[in-house]
Amino acid sequence: MKAALVLSGGAYLDRDKGDKGSIRERMLSAARVSGIRVLGPECMGLIVPGKSSTFLMPASR
Repeated sequence: MKAALVLSGGAYLDRDKGDKGSIRERMLSAARVSGIRVLGPECMGLIVPGKSSTFLMPASR
């Protein structure tokens, strides 16, 4: 896997949950080790203007 799109929210709500770090910190740490690019968390989607393509809407034909 080369990339991940994380749409969910609340990744900062567990900041004070011990020494493991927040969900966001653990997710980004795992992504760095694996070489995966991450868009998010709390992301609304993805748009590619040159192709009129979005994550939430199919490209027109």
